[in-house]
Amino acid sequence: MKRFFYYLLLLFLIGSCKHEKDPIVAEYSHYRLYKSEVLELIPDHLSEEETALLVDQIIQNWVEEKLLLQAAKQSLSLREQNFSTEINDLKKKLLIETLYQKLTQDSTQFQVTDKELNQFIEKFVDPATRQKEYVRLNYIKMSKKSPVGNRLKEILFNEEKRIAEKQQIVNICADTIEYYIDDQSWLLFDYINQEFPFEINNSEDIMGKFRMTDISDEDYRYLILFLEYRNRVVPVDDPQLLAQYRLMLQQQKKTQFIIHYKDSLYREAIKKGEVIK
Repeated sequence: MKRFFYYLLLLFLIGSCKHEKDPIVAEYSHYRLYKSEVLELIPDHLSEEETALLVDQIIQNWVEEKLLLQAAKQSLSLREQNFSTEINDLKKKLLIETLYQKLTQDSTQFQVTDKELNQFIEKFVDPATRQKEYVRLNYIKMSKKSPVGNRLKEILFNEEKRIAEKQQIVNICADTIEYYIDDQSWLLFDYINQEFPFEINNSEDIMGKFRMTDISDEDYRYLILFLEYRNRVVPVDDPQLLAQYRLMLQQQKKTQFIIHYKDSLYREAIKKGEVIK
């Protein structure tokens, strides 16, 4: 019966409609959800049942959001509903941040020379700290309620399917689910370890109890498959390491540029008598 309901829902949404160009698929109070809005959230190459499950979840999420908004309006006072100060503060921060990005968007202004890079390495990089942990892995990060999660897990955690159906993972995830399925590239483990809702303190656990991990936090579900682990000393001239250092120095230059820019604006305003203090 449940499957029958999903297929009816699928036919209703995906099938052609003779009477309306963009039919309403859900309605609550004065809110309306249109077919086009639902279709925008559905990736290509899903099976019919997977599409129907996803459609049902999208509609449920939409209804839940509208119910919560209605409950908030009924339960909160007008003062509690007033976010004009917060919105204004956020707008100011966004405007300033956008200005910073525009001022520093030309990377040629902040190039790091080889001399600057070598000086940084000689002064700050201790050879003893260049021993790094690297991993090869596949991972998928999706909504905790995603109806395609179990299907992706079935492929990812089966070695034969993972290799044979890798394109299927790409098709299912499309642009709506974050994923990384490059088997060849080595990634810095310290960086990867920050991306997941748990911490691995023992390197033996990487290829042990955490090798195949299915874990969720409040909002997301993570499927993680570690393929290989290495601990090695990175040579000073390692291209990836040099690129990281160069990017960090470039960011420092941008930060100093912004500091100087703000100071110049302030001093110019004082000089012109535009500021009274």
